[in-house]
Amino acid sequence: MPAERRAEALLLDLQEGEGATAADRLQAFFSDPLFEDAREGVLVVARSQPVIVAVDTLEKYDLTNDPLMSLTAALVECASNFNIVHAHNGVHIKAFLSAEIFLHIKESAVSNTSKFIRNELYLTWRPKDLMRLVCWRLDSFLTHRELLPDGYDPDSDWRNFGDVHAKRWVPYFGESLKNEFGKQERTFPYVLRHIEMRPGQLVILCNQIARLAFRAKRFPRMGEFVVEAIRSAQRRLADEVLNSYSEIHPNVALIIDALRGHDPGPLGTDRAIRRLAADPMPIVVAAQSAPACRRAARLGCGVLYDSLQSSEVSARLGAAHREAGAETGRVLIRRVWIGPPPEAEMAAQMDHYRSYANEAATKNWTDDSLVHGDTPVAAAEALLDVLAESDCDTVNVRVH
Repeated sequence: MPAERRAEALLLDLQEGEGATAADRLQAFFSDPLFEDAREGVLVVARSQPVIVAVDTLEKYDLTNDPLMSLTAALVECASNFNIVHAHNGVHIKAFLSAEIFLHIKESAVSNTSKFIRNELYLTWRPKDLMRLVCWRLDSFLTHRELLPDGYDPDSDWRNFGDVHAKRWVPYFGESLKNEFGKQERTFPYVLRHIEMRPGQLVILCNQIARLAFRAKRFPRMGEFVVEAIRSAQRRLADEVLNSYSEIHPNVALIIDALRGHDPGPLGTDRAIRRLAADPMPIVVAAQSAPACRRAARLGCGVLYDSLQSSEVSARLGAAHREAGAETGRVLIRRVWIGPPPEAEMAAQMDHYRSYANEAATKNWTDDSLVHGDTPVAAAEALLDVLAESDCDTVNVRVH
């Protein structure tokens, strides 16, 4: 019987068979000459280069499922014990866990964290890593299918982001595009902002882009299909993320539906929620520079300023936001005091803020950020003056 068939039969027996029978089968499997030969073969390979066995993460975890959490902790402990015994032979086991559940496993399920968890590593995908991954996959596909376009440059330094971008991304996906708001935008950042920096999501998007290009008989020139492909795939990507965390955050999908104006429950009768179906909730981003304001405008977003920022700085940033096509959506934050201002307390608070803020932020601050008036009317009029001076149309008021 082939080895993989024997392994499948063993797993089935472990799931459904009698305890003693399963243990006997497991012992027989490990003492089989075929297994011993495979073990020796791995050790031979490991003498010249490390052998790493990767145990991939599950697609969905349930923090309330105690048996699953215990099994996952047992996997971590088993991998730790294996590495202690066999790492010096060049054979390693790496257990991959979702970062969202790792702390729970570490604090609640692993029997001895100092013994079994050593030098944990968090994997974060950088933009250059994602581009290298998808471009390498595409390049391999085109080479294998003999679909490389005219002018293909075979020399590419895969360690150089600029080289990969110029030779393996731009010829197929284009340098820039016109987004759904009619604004010009670079293609790769546009694609990245529709994923959560997950490689699987990028592959899904690029496959959809390629699918549309195939149908139009334009493949591998795919730049003109990027916006359409993302529009058709973004709901699928959102569903995939919500599904992955549905056991950890079970109500997130309901909250998102409510924010889209589609809540089937009592919240759906609220007029503000119903209005969101036709008039989506605006999005603002914290922006402290002219480039950030221009990017926000290109994305159809408003901007939210630092509460200590001077009116002159806000107006200058607002000009960049306007020039990039945004008519509204500039939010000023100000503290308002009715009555004589507490000057000593405010000075002490500003000193505290400066003790941990960086110079780039503090150079835009004003020592007179507190808006005050002897009466509510006077304070409101002073606030309107600051709003106009700052070129803002919305104010976040913090009343003291």
